[in-house]
Amino acid sequence: VLAQAYPATVQYREYYFYGQVLDIQKKPLPEVEITLRDVATSRSYSIKTNAKGEFRLAGLPHGVYSVVFKKDGYAPKEDEWRFETPQDTMQKVEIPPVTLVSEEQLQEAQRLKEMQGVVKEAADKIGQKDFDGAIALLKGALEKDPEDINALYLLGLCYTRKKMYPEAV
Repeated sequence: VLAQAYPATVQYREYYFYGQVLDIQKKPLPEVEITLRDVATSRSYSIKTNAKGEFRLAGLPHGVYSVVFKKDGYAPKEDEWRFETPQDTMQKVEIPPVTLVSEEQLQEAQRLKEMQGVVKEAADKIGQKDFDGAIALLKGALEKDPEDINALYLLGLCYTRKKMYPEAV
């Protein structure tokens, strides 16, 4: 009787996951915390990357996993791994390289996105011949980033259209 009931209570360990975590320069990131949570059962598994940024996790049952990659100084990355098919034998699964972005790089990207929005709005104002409005926007943008080439070009264009040549230069 026990022999027949035993397979019903055993949970198969069907998957062997492995992969690597890198930064945007493709350098390995050690000590990245990786947390997997089985969506159906809320069971969690945690591992860390080694010195080469590699991780290995053997013996996971089939399921859908919510995965979070965390490291101090980097933006957390979330993913979902769907391995719903039961396996008779352990299945090796190579996870494509995961890239984490530093918080500093994320802030720079956000700043560039904001600057791009201001430059686009200024270009629209120039198209409407509202040169004073465009100049006001561009001056504000250049206070934050005095080297922005697009903002400098459009500011020079506005001053040229207003025949303010010394300012344009």
